[in-house]
Amino acid sequence: MKDTAPFPFEGLEILFKAQTATSVLREIVFKLAMMGRLAKQDPREGTGEDAIAACRSHRQRLVARCKLRNPAALPNVSPDERLFVVPNTWAWTRFGEIGDWGSGATPSRHNSAYYGGKTPWLKSGELNDGYVDQAEEHVTDLALRDCSLRLNSPGDVLIAMYGATIGKVALLRTVATTNQAVCACTCFEGMDNEFLLRLLRAYKSIFVDQGAGGAQPNISKVKIVETPCPVPPLAEQKRIVAKVDQLMALCDDLEAKQTKKRDLATQSTRSALTALTTAESPQEFTTAWTRVLETWPVILDLPEKVGEVRKAVLDLAIRGSYSSKHSGGPDSRGVPLNADDSASCSDRYGSSDELQNIPKDWPRRSFREIVAFSQVGIDRGRAEQGAGRRFSYVKMNNITADGQYNDSDLTRIDASDEEVSRYSLRHGDFLFNTRNSAELVGKACVFAPMSKEPHLFNNNILQVRFVDEVDPQFVVYWLGSSPGRALLERRKSATTNVAAIYQGQLMTVPVPIPTLSEQKRIVAKVGQLMSILDDLEAKLRKQEETATRLAESLAAAVAA
Repeated sequence: MKDTAPFPFEGLEILFKAQTATSVLREIVFKLAMMGRLAKQDPREGTGEDAIAACRSHRQRLVARCKLRNPAALPNVSPDERLFVVPNTWAWTRFGEIGDWGSGATPSRHNSAYYGGKTPWLKSGELNDGYVDQAEEHVTDLALRDCSLRLNSPGDVLIAMYGATIGKVALLRTVATTNQAVCACTCFEGMDNEFLLRLLRAYKSIFVDQGAGGAQPNISKVKIVETPCPVPPLAEQKRIVAKVDQLMALCDDLEAKQTKKRDLATQSTRSALTALTTAESPQEFTTAWTRVLETWPVILDLPEKVGEVRKAVLDLAIRGSYSSKHSGGPDSRGVPLNADDSASCSDRYGSSDELQNIPKDWPRRSFREIVAFSQVGIDRGRAEQGAGRRFSYVKMNNITADGQYNDSDLTRIDASDEEVSRYSLRHGDFLFNTRNSAELVGKACVFAPMSKEPHLFNNNILQVRFVDEVDPQFVVYWLGSSPGRALLERRKSATTNVAAIYQGQLMTVPVPIPTLSEQKRIVAKVGQLMSILDDLEAKLRKQEETATRLAESLAAAVAA
């Protein structure tokens, strides 16, 4: 076979359009390393067979000196077992031929005399794909004598065999032992331990595939030592290590630059949007809007940044930026004022900062003043599976983070005629998550089902119908704005596992209420802007998915 040429790395920066690009690029480097594509071969350096012979000779010397047990013979690697093509100066063997492998153990936790000693005891989660010299726990000399612990030396290579950490590796820089989830290798002469470290990193996906299929993925020492591996000449091993490290440094540099670029872009985005949403005069608003337009490609270069713009859209909405009437007039006041409206907002609702930038001609009303009807849903922990009449059942996850109703993941529930009559939702009902995990509490939406069949809802959701002068979608937008979220956060109670904003707490939240016609104009404008952002976000996600597929395809092509 003709020797392979070095792989050209110029131009791979394009991969960084994908969020996973750095990890994919690193994977490509390691795969190319084990295929002999990182450096030219030099016939003067010998062959892989020479390196394997050196390993066997070293093992035989150790066995002869009773330093090592004579292991069972491993079969030669057949052509069909070779996982990929390598240079013709390389050779195939099995991992068991290139070093002495052994796993660790866990001393009994019931014997305190085994723990607290001076010898580091490493667990699989502490392997970092680099170098380790410290451990969270230490064991005593008694544990080393009693518990069949393998004492590993500086320079030994470790690999994790169980669970989520399977395939993680590290090179020891101190004397240490490990638990049973880690296997260690002391390399024989002919195998460079730094090369083995990088070779095992390249094999991670192979070991993960070997460990798949069980309740907890795992490999074993037996699987590792029987796995075929390529061996270049010893001198080339060292040159490959140097080349891999050089390319990893390049990856580090590219990653750092990309991270810095994204951080600066994020700061620029937040600064521009903050200036826009806090502008107090028309001149300040015009200046801030011009800045947003100038930085638009930066603001919307990644799909996750669309969320920042959505927040800005809502904040501008409740500041009256989309309104046709900012400065009073006969149509500027909505819900009639009560006699005590001369009282300040701070006096009535215990809030001031959150409401100070809202148009002063928008009366403030508590939820209690604008609610015509409210109730929580059916107390059912989960949808039942019995026979009978079954209906769509709305749960908290049907209210999305951006205030939309999601009808695509409904469960079904048995219900009586009385329950259907009492708990059926109407199109346009306001729904509010009152209790559960912190990220779900406080989410609200307007109920807009895809079908006309009855929809019931669970007891973590509050169903609300407002007085005629209130548009429920306007209230959703208010609660999604920065001031609205801050007011909800102040009313949120939390225990260890559950957060809640109960009905009584929600009823004290103030809501700014312009006229109904003004509410509808704002709702229409926000809806229009959100639709544009939906399209932009979908486009950005498609671009990122395309870049990710390109990166993954390249990685797969390298390994083919």
